[in-house]
Amino acid sequence: MEHWEQVVSDSQAYKQFGNAVTTTVATGVAESITDFLSHVGILKEDTTMEEMNKATSAQAQTENPAIAQITAILQPKKERLTELMNEESQLRTEVEALELAISTIQNGGKENA
Repeated sequence: MEHWEQVVSDSQAYKQFGNAVTTTVATGVAESITDFLSHVGILKEDTTMEEMNKATSAQAQTENPAIAQITAILQPKKERLTELMNEESQLRTEVEALELAISTIQNGGKENA
């Protein structure tokens, strides 16, 4: 790492980093951070992603420009992550309902035991 050289602008490097992190990784990191903050009493159990986003945004405005740039990249990713989590929940419910319908049909209309 001593001889590493950044060959793109800072803003391009932030964009590349943002594109390199998958939603699975982002979700895992977010869940770990949330669990830790809840465990140590910094975050209430009922705090929503929207509340956390507002707090992050307000803090970034008082920080240095690099943090503001990263936050500007991070914010839409957080919003997309929230959308994906909601979509995942809805899809799981639909899959369970369809599997139940298949099971019911296979059992001749009788309920699953």
